Amino acid sequence: MEKRLEDKIYHYLLDLFETSATSEIHEFLMHSVIYVEYSYTFVSGDGEVLHIIVDPQLYKKYQQSIHLFKISILNKYFEFTHRRTIGVEVYPDLNKFQILQNTIVPIITPWEEINNEQNHMIKLLKSATNSIDYQNVGNAGRTILQKLSNIVFIPSKHIPEALIDLSEGKFKNRLHTYIKCELSGSINKELRDFSIAAITTAEKSVDLANRLTHDLNANPLLAEVCTISIVTVVSIIKLINSTTVANVTFDSKP
Repeated sequence: MEKRLEDKIYHYLLDLFETSATSEIHEFLMHSVIYVEYSYTFVSGDGEVLHIIVDPQLYKKYQQSIHLFKISILNKYFEFTHRRTIGVEVYPDLNKFQILQNTIVPIITPWEEINNEQNHMIKLLKSATNSIDYQNVGNAGRTILQKLSNIVFIPSKHIPEALIDLSEGKFKNRLHTYIKCELSGSINKELRDFSIAAITTAEKSVDLANRLTHDLNANPLLAEVCTISIVTVVSIIKLINSTTVANVTFDSKP
């Protein structure tokens, strides 16, 4: 019969692996729950088997090293408990594995910071299991829009038609103004309207994700919609920027 490993033993085991040489095992165990089962095998006889249930993202990250981890954990555990230990088994915690309805791929842009933030947001979405996790997805999306507006918006170039707040925190106003200026003219009206609608949708998705609470509408669908809409905005801004850069390059040729 399995029982959870005593807290003192778990935390001391964790502490023993908190060295520069064993930092990966330490991270692995930090996101694990350990159970102990008294078992018997014909080869090894009787003794304890440690069942380690680890976060699925870390299981994936260290899947090539798990065999070595098991040996190190078994030896270290026996070293200070002196309990006869005949095995260590490792499993991913599938209750934490998030199955997405869509395959979401980050848009590769010229801006490394935006690429990294997209990967971070998608990673958060894949591991989200509760309302706080969904809020974190929304916060990551808001960060992307903020940083994106800081990159493309140029105050001296992108002048709004009306007097609006274009301070650094007003990313929606900045992105709207950027689009209207870069896609000015009747020929770009449809693309301009679509781009502005996409940003509005993304902002609303972020706001909804941020307002989720533990007791109200906490579900992965909204966080996924938020992620898709943010990636869509990134794609649109990348397209507008690349077109603008290409035109500037062409116009500057002798």
